[in-house]
Amino acid sequence: MSGCCCSPFTPTAPGNVFGPAESVAGNLAIFADTSGKLLADSGESVASLGRLEIVTEANATRTLTAADAGAYIRFTNAAGCVVTVNNGVFAPGDSVLLRQVGAGAVSFAGTATLTPPTTNLAISGQQGATVGLVFHTANAADVMGDLQDA
Repeated sequence: MSGCCCSPFTPTAPGNVFGPAESVAGNLAIFADTSGKLLADSGESVASLGRLEIVTEANATRTLTAADAGAYIRFTNAAGCVVTVNNGVFAPGDSVLLRQVGAGAVSFAGTATLTPPTTNLAISGQQGATVGLVFHTANAADVMGDLQDA
């Protein structure tokens, strides 16, 4: 390399970062350990960021889980659905959107504190009503949207 002003690449040089032998184009890279030098494929694409997972619920009951964070759940049961929201399931900042697609209202149960209190509230009896839950602690969420007396 006569006349080159730069030294050749040295894999063990300080500051070098190494990636996997294979990766998927468009996926985000993550650190594979705490060294800050080893990358891995995250399995998540840039295109998937910010998208809601769309879930259809046909049952008469549903207990929300941590996997529901960021979901848009469409309730299709003509008789309605009771959604259970328990303490300690979600982290502050998690949100869930609920939409009444079927004729039956969606009501709430569980140990989490929902504001306003939902003991006398349900998603309205009209099809198309949407309610959002935004968790401000692991045990409490603000409820907003098309609510009416149960």
